[in-house]
Amino acid sequence: MEFLFNGRDIAFEAGQSVTAALVRAGERDSGVFCGIGVCFGCLVVIGDKPVRGCVTQAEPGQVISRAV
Repeated sequence: MEFLFNGRDIAFEAGQSVTAALVRAGERDSGVFCGIGVCFGCLVVIGDKPVRGCVTQAEPGQVISRAV
């Protein structure tokens, strides 16, 4: 399964969070700090909604970008 992150296909496993998939794919600036949804270090945008990537499950076909 894959989602699109900043124009790049990112593979992930079922049940994996967006941030975990990004780290596994070698995205160095994935923003992991706390990893439990308390901080905003892993903030990404899915569609037009900002979410914490570490507590958001990756879904096939999502279009995700880094929050600025």
